[in-house]
Amino acid sequence: MAPPNDEYNIFTHFDEYKKLQLRNQDDPKLGYTDKYFCNDIGSKFKNHQEKIIKHCKQFLFLCGEYNMLTLLRSITSSNIFGIINYRLNSDLRDIVEIDVLKSEFYPSLTNHSKKNLKGFDWIVNLYRIEDNVFNNLKVLYDLYDNFYNRIQIYSGTYQKQTCNNGCPFKIKCATLFNENIVMCPLSNKSKFCEELEKFREKYMSDSICTHCSEAPTLEPRKNDVHVERTPTGERDSNLHMKQDTQESQNSQSPIKLSVILPIILCTAVGIFLFLYLFYKFTPLGSLLSTIVLKKKIIRHNFQDEKDEESLENPYESIYINTQNNEHHISYYQMSNS
Repeated sequence: MAPPNDEYNIFTHFDEYKKLQLRNQDDPKLGYTDKYFCNDIGSKFKNHQEKIIKHCKQFLFLCGEYNMLTLLRSITSSNIFGIINYRLNSDLRDIVEIDVLKSEFYPSLTNHSKKNLKGFDWIVNLYRIEDNVFNNLKVLYDLYDNFYNRIQIYSGTYQKQTCNNGCPFKIKCATLFNENIVMCPLSNKSKFCEELEKFREKYMSDSICTHCSEAPTLEPRKNDVHVERTPTGERDSNLHMKQDTQESQNSQSPIKLSVILPIILCTAVGIFLFLYLFYKFTPLGSLLSTIVLKKKIIRHNFQDEKDEESLENPYESIYINTQNNEHHISYYQMSNS
């Protein structure tokens, strides 16, 4: 099994893989020299024997083609066997005999292929890819496959590449990229996210096909903040982040109010109804009602007594008031005329 980091680092020379794939054939007579080996390994699978034999022969045929293309200098990368390993995993994903694939098919095919790759036996390492890695590799494979499907690649030693109906494939690439880059915030340092960034660089630097206005713009990774290389760059960055935070809070406030207000109103109505029922229909409510009534009667009697005292001594209050008043009497002198 390949190291985790090497599993993702296989798409650098996808164009060379496409050249090799162009030489693939779906011919029953293919791989005649390896038929006994492939028939033997296929017999270990009850329900998919023919499928195993077919892919066994095709893989060994490509090994021979790889040898020839490297001698012609048309192919120089060894990473393409990582892509071929992914393709085998993809084609055989529906086979339920996973243990047989792990223990028999991939190891046996690896060892047998090394006989056909003279001097290149160290580059072949076939194994079953685990599901979580396989799903990520599928995304990357589809991105690069669509990217190169819009380019006409010629096999053999002819290296020229021309654009072939590029816009639909660029749309597929951009859409698939944007669907997956959302899972790669800046804090995510996984190999999958790094490979997505490598694809972004390749996509943006494309000069073979003309610009496609219908293709979506590749989205930036989450939490991206543009910081200008100026003394105020850091301040501008912080201001941008604060504005984003405020906008987020403002957008959430109507949602919070729409939830809180009904809760408050329902709670108030519930408390009022509870107190009303408690007061009307419980013994304690009757007791409270009696106490309140007694207090009202006492207050009323006290007020009546006070009024009666005021009526019995009408001049007392007047006398009390006049005692506190000063009287100033002035006399005018009479002059004799």
